[in-house]
Amino acid sequence: MTTKPNMRSRIDRYEEQGAELASWVEGLSEEQLDKPFKGGETGRWSMRTMVVHMYDSELQGQDRMKRVIAMQGDAHEDAPPESPPVLQAYDETKFAARLPEAIDLGRACEVFRVTRAIMAFRLRSLLPEAFLRTGHHTETGLETLEAIVDGYIEHYDHHARYAAAKRAAM
Repeated sequence: MTTKPNMRSRIDRYEEQGAELASWVEGLSEEQLDKPFKGGETGRWSMRTMVVHMYDSELQGQDRMKRVIAMQGDAHEDAPPESPPVLQAYDETKFAARLPEAIDLGRACEVFRVTRAIMAFRLRSLLPEAFLRTGHHTETGLETLEAIVDGYIEHYDHHARYAAAKRAAM
């Protein structure tokens, strides 16, 4: 197993996305932030719900990355390679429905940006073989660090398409 080419450019993209999240809500009124949608290309969540979801998801993702980096194989003497760390799944629908959304979106976007920048720095500091380390996701099974990073890049892009469609529909 080897890593895909251009891991450095993918880490750069991961970091760039951190700075882009704030543009999703820039200039929107409270009414626009809370506007529900009917699905399709805009999705159903309001823009506020989606940004809060991105914030919550990023915290989960970075926890998973840190576990794989720090607790698998030679990185941690208590975790032999055949015993990858557990990467706990979470229910995004329950998070969106049950956690209060009335958080400061500016702060949420700033935390998203800063934590992505810090994680990007850490990822760039790793040797290429570190991206082959694995964790055991409770729903999807074994995942490499590389796949986790790629998954969060794709997750952002997925929701960015919805954000663009929501803004166009307002």
